[in-house]
Amino acid sequence: MKTKTRINRLFAFIAVICFMAYSGYGMSPPKDPPGRNAVKALLLVDDLYGGSLNIEDNQNNILENFEAYGWEVSIACCNQEVNPCPWAMMQGCEVLFPDIMTYQLDDALEWDVIVVVSGGSHSNLMNCPFVLSVLSQAKASGIPIAAWCRGVRLLAEADIVNGVEITGHADYEDEYLAAGAVYLGNYEPPTEDNGILTCVNATEYRQEMCELIRNAVENSTSLRENYTKGQDKLHIQLYPNPIKSSSCIEFDLDEAAIVRIALFDRHGKMVLDVVKQEFDAGHNHVTFSPSSLPTGIYYLYVFSGGQVGMRKCMII
Repeated sequence: MKTKTRINRLFAFIAVICFMAYSGYGMSPPKDPPGRNAVKALLLVDDLYGGSLNIEDNQNNILENFEAYGWEVSIACCNQEVNPCPWAMMQGCEVLFPDIMTYQLDDALEWDVIVVVSGGSHSNLMNCPFVLSVLSQAKASGIPIAAWCRGVRLLAEADIVNGVEITGHADYEDEYLAAGAVYLGNYEPPTEDNGILTCVNATEYRQEMCELIRNAVENSTSLRENYTKGQDKLHIQLYPNPIKSSSCIEFDLDEAAIVRIALFDRHGKMVLDVVKQEFDAGHNHVTFSPSSLPTGIYYLYVFSGGQVGMRKCMII
């Protein structure tokens, strides 16, 4: 009898505990829902990058500033490793390894700000259609874009500075003007115009430029709420596929635009730059021959402004 009583008491005790757990009695109140995620900053870095990115001197470098803001920073490069410029190397800056390869860049909406770091000629970034596409997407969706010194020429190559006041390295003045920019000169302080932020002297104006970028991110009222990734797709057709000797690419444009078509291998390396030219609005087609390439799986990309189309194909 006593054993039965003890069992009943045990069951009663367990029932009370379960009820208390279910009702939340004696437990901490639920936590507030998590707030907005940290700002996500994409840094585009090319070989011979400038020391202001990560130098240790008498002021915070660019990475230290962004991290002090609580931002999540991702470095994107065209190569598996990038070297500092000779001056930066003498200051102790080391080889950088990317967090993401540029051929993996797809949707600009993954980022709250895109920053082109100072450095050499930026030739790798300028020849990467994925970089140019994500910059065009960012401009179209109101995401702030910043560039330091020689990196400003990348914005001109991406055709996103037409009518925009900029400052940039004087070596590329002709490129800025050809892109329709209003060039203010080589010695101006950091400048912001229509979501584009530019700066030349990364040492003298480092802190000022970082704060300008921070304010642009915090105050940005972009078109992102009405922008979807689906709007960014360019529908293309490719036939025949598999490809033996040649194939035809077909695509439609809403308006005349510069189109770049390129073929990439399975590692994201561009193996064939098919064409880069202006096409008329409406239906277009391009025939190309990849017969010189080894048999295998490839990816054909068509870039037009902020739109991207892709077709997986096989060469036999």
